[in-house]
Amino acid sequence: MSGQFALIFYVFVGSATVIGGISQLPALTEDTSSVEVGSTMQIVMSQERSFCETYGQGVDCQCFAEKSGQIITNENSRDHRYLYADQRDLARGQALNSC
Repeated sequence: MSGQFALIFYVFVGSATVIGGISQLPALTEDTSSVEVGSTMQIVMSQERSFCETYGQGVDCQCFAEKSGQIITNENSRDHRYLYADQRDLARGQALNSC
């Protein structure tokens, strides 16, 4: 009987240890880069606004900076087997069409 009690005790302690260890890990969906994204977005928007003021004719530069900034700072995973358009050219083209 004491052997069964010991087995149940060890299973209980082992399970509690595993659950406690897993609960200490960060969530997979947790956003860990919110501060960096905000400051990066501000820098990119400033650069894009300067570009618009220099080269944009008849374009709302605030709208342009927001649209292109969103596209440039978007971190999508990319497959190395494919060739992608330049992120900055894509952003500026879409921002010009939208604004």
